[in-house]
Amino acid sequence: MWSLLYMLGSAPDLDVAFKDPGDREAARTFMDLLDKANAGEDS
Repeated sequence: MWSLLYMLGSAPDLDVAFKDPGDREAARTFMDLLDKANAGEDS
């Protein structure tokens, strides 16, 4: 659910959404991958 909200620009902060540090790190990785994919569309 968080990933969909992130893509729509409505996701809560990671520290609010995820209590587990591993889950927060996975979300950060997802954000980085999505940013890289979107950057590829601009070129």
